[in-house]
Amino acid sequence: DDEIIRKALKVIELTREGSDWNGDGCKKDSCNRLDLQTSVEICFGSELQRLDSIIASRSSFLSTEPDVLNSQRDAIESIWNGIDLDRHVGDESSECPSVSVTDSPVKCDEANSVSKENPGEIQTPARGHYGNGAGETLRDVSGEGKEIIPALDQASFDFRETLINSMPGSTQAEIDSLAERLAQLIQQGGTEGGAAGVARIGSILVRGLDGDNVTETQATAPSEDGNSVGVSANPLTVELITSLSKKCINQGISAIRATAYLRSFVLPLLSNLNGSKPASRTLISTTSWLARERPSETVKALLIPSLCVPIDVRKGSSNGGPNKALCDLVGRVVKGAKEKEPIAELLTGLVCGDPAGVKIISGGSCSSDKMVWTDESIPIMTSCINKRATLPDATISELSRQVQLLVPNMRKSMKFSTLFHALVTKYGNQLRKLSMVGDLTQSAEMLETFMGKTITSVLRKLK
Repeated sequence: DDEIIRKALKVIELTREGSDWNGDGCKKDSCNRLDLQTSVEICFGSELQRLDSIIASRSSFLSTEPDVLNSQRDAIESIWNGIDLDRHVGDESSECPSVSVTDSPVKCDEANSVSKENPGEIQTPARGHYGNGAGETLRDVSGEGKEIIPALDQASFDFRETLINSMPGSTQAEIDSLAERLAQLIQQGGTEGGAAGVARIGSILVRGLDGDNVTETQATAPSEDGNSVGVSANPLTVELITSLSKKCINQGISAIRATAYLRSFVLPLLSNLNGSKPASRTLISTTSWLARERPSETVKALLIPSLCVPIDVRKGSSNGGPNKALCDLVGRVVKGAKEKEPIAELLTGLVCGDPAGVKIISGGSCSSDKMVWTDESIPIMTSCINKRATLPDATISELSRQVQLLVPNMRKSMKFSTLFHALVTKYGNQLRKLSMVGDLTQSAEMLETFMGKTITSVLRKLK
């Protein structure tokens, strides 16, 4: 309604006004400006889409206020065009020469597919339409009524067939050529459909045009030699994704489109890892590179969803937890991480659950569940704790609560005891402030490993 539109406008205006200066008159750094922009995109994506359409048509109550209208339009354009909130775009029809999932000559909706109930959720549109799946065609936000989805669907499906027929035994030069063509297709999808266009292309490539009816078991990942077969096989190999990611991911693309790419194209490789053998060096290297390039998006779109998949859709693990191959891969990424904030985001997501309710593109499974604690998955959290990132009180409290809850079943586990020890030594003061020391001391006394006495001694000193 109009009140929501007005509130969205106010947030944009305040964001732009405060992007360079804080309340004390001190200039903020570029990182803070990026955080502000990302918050606006995520929290008000649906409203911004409607607002952009209204302003483009100039047919609403806003059209009677030309001065405000121009500033509002500039605010919208600054969000659509990269990470700098102060950037003004003069020519809407100008093309950007770089091949990127975000570079767009049309001011489309970056958050078209963001759910109002779950702001961080990228919805995969139904066949033929981004909204109701009724076979309609998507009309772009400029109001020109271009029919874009059927053509993109067909192009994506044709490219999927090309991949299935050409990937086995392809040379590196051939893989790079295919990646270049796919990057151009993704750019087209982003230009015409925003993040939803990127997600739609990924969905068709992974599962085909009838992918909405394909289960995650059917939509299998390719083998590491690329020899996947079958109608529902995923033809996106590790080698192809490695080359493609270098063409599509960089520091200048928006968080929403980077997230759409990671979930749609890279996440299926992680969520379908076979626990019987380790991840390839290429996949580990690519995931580590993505974590360096876009750490926050990699945590939220790849690591948390892959580790927190509900038990009934998990693969290669008898205890419901993430399998060893995936845990080893994520563990290496965490140990190589330089920034602490993404580590805090990862640990919070694993312990408290993903608040955005992310849906995995390859299977539609919600990853809002917390990660299952096993001897394979616990070392990931231990590595996060050892980074000494600043953690919110809610994360420390929930981590302590789960430790107390799991002590009876894991009292003999050395990996559990190692995590327990890291928690009390790295965050002892915070535990004391939250009045968690007494309960944790009782839990430590139940441990049946040689570290039990050490942990108990540390906790008693905190009292």
